[in-house]
Amino acid sequence: MNKKLTDRCVKDIMSSAVVTARADDTVHDALVLMEENRVTALPVVDFHGRCVGILSATDVLTLTQEMESEIGALDQLTDEPRLSLIDIAARHSVGQRNISELMSEEVATVSPQESLDGAARLILRHQVHRLPVVDDEQRLVGILSTMDLLAALVGAAPHARSKAAAR
Repeated sequence: MNKKLTDRCVKDIMSSAVVTARADDTVHDALVLMEENRVTALPVVDFHGRCVGILSATDVLTLTQEMESEIGALDQLTDEPRLSLIDIAARHSVGQRNISELMSEEVATVSPQESLDGAARLILRHQVHRLPVVDDEQRLVGILSTMDLLAALVGAAPHARSKAAAR
């Protein structure tokens, strides 16, 4: 069925297979998950699957000024291998902290039935790159990224959308 973009809702394009973390997991473990799954953020869920926060690579990067300046210095070195965020976090003892210490607890979420227009406006209003998709009991059922919205806008095939959502 070929619906017009304005007739579609979040559940039509969201990614259902979401990599998640728990608040008591370490930042190191979260960064490894991000790297392995080629994502830049992880929804944080409790034991009931409810979304209680989100941890992004940006949260980790902005924790200390030293991390930012180290990355900036590395960008200027073409002969040196680039350190991963995992290495940088380890250098600053961030990796052993619990996710709960760094995650954003106030997370904009969206329902599966929300229109794509409404979801896009929510992304703009909160200036985020992704929205956890939750049911009526705040259980995580998917994630909607800006790449998912762009793919829907240009009519990308479902397999292209799933690759885009992982970024």
